[in-house]
Amino acid sequence: MKKYFAASIGVLILLFLGTIVVYSGLPADVVSHWNARGAADSSSQKPIVFLVPILAVGLFILFQVLPKIDPFKKNYKKFTGAFEQFVFVVMLFLSFLQVFTVGWNLGFKLNVGAVMAVAISALMYFVGNLVEKSERNWFIGFRTPWTISSDENWRKTNRLGGKLYKLGAVACLLSLLVVDYAIFIILGLLIAVSIYLFAYSYFEYRKSAK
Repeated sequence: MKKYFAASIGVLILLFLGTIVVYSGLPADVVSHWNARGAADSSSQKPIVFLVPILAVGLFILFQVLPKIDPFKKNYKKFTGAFEQFVFVVMLFLSFLQVFTVGWNLGFKLNVGAVMAVAISALMYFVGNLVEKSERNWFIGFRTPWTISSDENWRKTNRLGGKLYKLGAVACLLSLLVVDYAIFIILGLLIAVSIYLFAYSYFEYRKSAK
């Protein structure tokens, strides 16, 4: 746990320092948004490049607070390792987005769809790993009225959800074969998995209620 906490702090420091170092070399207006097809469609004044580092710090603090205010906070001890690893991966993910955005504005224009498909695939895998190992709580995992009310329902739904997210990570990589539609494939997968797990949780509840 401590090594991931320290590593996350290190990533945040590097994220801020790196942004400060390249800041003067950025144009006055930087590209800050790309559409679903990967085309740049919006720009902002360059101080916007500090938004991701600030967001990363905010999320890191939030992740430290959530286990302390959760009514099921004792359950976090059962998956602390996976949780701290996930926090570290989120910091890496945001740093990756920052590097991509800054790099683009410095002239290194990569294919947005391909880059995001790879990054989201990695994030999805670690989401799946966290969900699969999680125990009942209010903030992490697939939370439905039925999972929150039952340890058994929680474990069944989230163990399945973790496996589906890991499979989804592989599917995200396969979307590189049709990179122009990658974002639509990824969103479709996320929606489909969420709907399926909601229904699964409900039917598991119905079975146990008989």
